[in-house]
Amino acid sequence: MTFLKSPKELIQAETYEQIVLQFMNQSKSIFPEEYFYIENQSHGEPDFISSSGTKFDAKLLFSKEQCKFLAKGDEKLIDWLRSVMQELGEASRMLMNDNLHEIHTTRLYQEMLQRLPDEETLENTIYFTPYPIAPAFEDSVFSQFASDIISVTYDALVERNPEGFINKSNYIIYPTSDGEKVVLRRLGEYQREYTSIAPLLEYIRYGFTNEPNLEADIIYYK
Repeated sequence: MTFLKSPKELIQAETYEQIVLQFMNQSKSIFPEEYFYIENQSHGEPDFISSSGTKFDAKLLFSKEQCKFLAKGDEKLIDWLRSVMQELGEASRMLMNDNLHEIHTTRLYQEMLQRLPDEETLENTIYFTPYPIAPAFEDSVFSQFASDIISVTYDALVERNPEGFINKSNYIIYPTSDGEKVVLRRLGEYQREYTSIAPLLEYIRYGFTNEPNLEADIIYYK
């Protein structure tokens, strides 16, 4: 995973919101309508609206700490990666140990909770992360139906805050594990849609290397 521009640019709302919008309009099934960006958001308007009037808000799924690291560029990329992997590792260990009754104590749970609107706001949340947050391969039947840290965390959110999910749908968009596509998911369902990763490739390149790396998963930018 290579940043082609300063990571600070990617985490700006005006950048990632446009990327999310492109993914939505590429979609055929998870987002079946046409979607438009709301230019004037001075009074708390959502980011997007569909051709039928449904409202959506894009939320970058990085913590404040992680965004601060990215804003400092290459000098803090190792710290950013460690923070991300600690957050995901915490939830992964609970999933592997079948300790799901404690999933609400994880950082991932808190980050997802903080990005949801209040009960009265009729907006659908779209979580977005350019990091491959959960295993996903387009041709894998197992990854299509298996529980992962996203699904179990979302289930816990709904269970503990049911009133916040009435008449709302929530989504997540992230790259596949091989960096070939992005995954679009409507949370609470098994369906996944895979679409072109092209809107992200101006900012990031994904890939594998056969060269030994003592600092595995180091991310850098040119």
